[in-house]
Amino acid sequence: MLELRETEEVGPCKGQELVFRQSVFDPALFVCADADNTVRGLIAVHVDDLLIGVREEDTPGLAKALQDLFPYGTLEKGSFEYCGKQIDTVMDQGHVAEIRVSQQSFVEGRLDPVDISKGESRQKNIYGEELATASEKHDNRSAVGGLGWLTAQSRPDLAFPTSECQRHQDNPTLEDVKFTNKTVKAAKATADFEHVIRRIPLSKLSCIAYHDAAWANVEGDLELAEGAKPVTEQEPDVKLARPKFHSQAGYLLFFADRDEIASGEVRTSSLVDWRSHTVRRIVHSTFAGEVMAACEGLGAALYCRAVTLKCLCGKDVVLQEAPELRKMLPIIGVTDCKSVYDTVHRDGVLKLPTEKRLGLDVAALKDMIHKEIAQKDPTALHAVPLRWVPTEHMLADCLTKSMDGIDLRTAISTGCLRIAEGETGVRPVNCHEDQSSPPAMCAVVDSLPSYLKHVAEMILDRHSKGGPCSKEREVSVKAEVSPSVEHGAE
Repeated sequence: MLELRETEEVGPCKGQELVFRQSVFDPALFVCADADNTVRGLIAVHVDDLLIGVREEDTPGLAKALQDLFPYGTLEKGSFEYCGKQIDTVMDQGHVAEIRVSQQSFVEGRLDPVDISKGESRQKNIYGEELATASEKHDNRSAVGGLGWLTAQSRPDLAFPTSECQRHQDNPTLEDVKFTNKTVKAAKATADFEHVIRRIPLSKLSCIAYHDAAWANVEGDLELAEGAKPVTEQEPDVKLARPKFHSQAGYLLFFADRDEIASGEVRTSSLVDWRSHTVRRIVHSTFAGEVMAACEGLGAALYCRAVTLKCLCGKDVVLQEAPELRKMLPIIGVTDCKSVYDTVHRDGVLKLPTEKRLGLDVAALKDMIHKEIAQKDPTALHAVPLRWVPTEHMLADCLTKSMDGIDLRTAISTGCLRIAEGETGVRPVNCHEDQSSPPAMCAVVDSLPSYLKHVAEMILDRHSKGGPCSKEREVSVKAEVSPSVEHGAE
């Protein structure tokens, strides 16, 4: 507990003793709530820097007590610099509309590329790659450290290349150093990027979890260790490709307006957490990597929800009571892997994959998602909170492979997300809007699960070209679709 107790003399908390309590999740986070369990203050501590959130007009005594408790240094409000980040608060009619976070000064002033020695005699490793010199290795480590800080604070679009740099920083080759410089150059080219956090009503708060994986595209510890050894005998005449057996996974957590999520077109969102990393286990397929990424992404969303609600609602939140948490902050998963989507939505008991070990991860994934809908029968099909979008709308794609993260930067800057199901990534076709489709057929299509609707719509489209609908045609549509529903087929 933070040793700060203040009794308010005016305002809505008049006569109340306000106390900051340490978060059960983060020892550097302190939360203050009043008797009605309304949050009145937050303090985040980083070494000797404090980030304080308090509304002075509601709790003037608390604001003054904080200043008296921490008299050192200066107190900056609204727009200021905190731990290498420029914080800018945008107000709208007396309320905070946006908080913009930028690290332009850090990127332009403290993130430097590595000076590469020219004409230097270099050793080679077993792959025929030239190794970095001692000075290059030292400077490379500094540059990678800067990239790591930048990526963790405000630049998820640089997460994959930074992860690659970190993977090779202990014993880099000349090409590894050049890749670090390339990543630094990309950061400097987009140094003016701002991470925007938007105001979302607490009653409409929801979490979107993007998760993705790329199969067998990165090296493991064994391959890295082999590549670090200089060749003492005959050096290879040609370069050999490094074996890559491990997979890269990543997730993004956005807070968004739940009403906009229902429409499939989100316009008010804020990215609150992200991660890109190597899957420790070598997996046998893309499907396996996607399942493990989904488990991690949704698990991170559950943790993020608990931390958020514990801060916002204090002692009223019982972390074990998942049904209550789901109502306060629902979670929606987003994947671009149709196999994962179909597996989670499939009716009936769990069908084990060929890789039996993966069955544990599949079961865990289905358990997490079905608990989100308070499903009493885990074998029944329901409105499962997992959506499938095309790869071009999978924002976590740039966390798993080398590519430009412009789509992710745009989503963070504008707050716009496209998470409607369907192959085009737009709102699924509503057959009631097509006057040529008979109402009876529409009823059949609307009664199907979302992942079967596109099949029925293709059948309807094919039959509609043959002229007016007849009773026989309606029966044929039902016959073609119903076996999939009964057996849970794709």
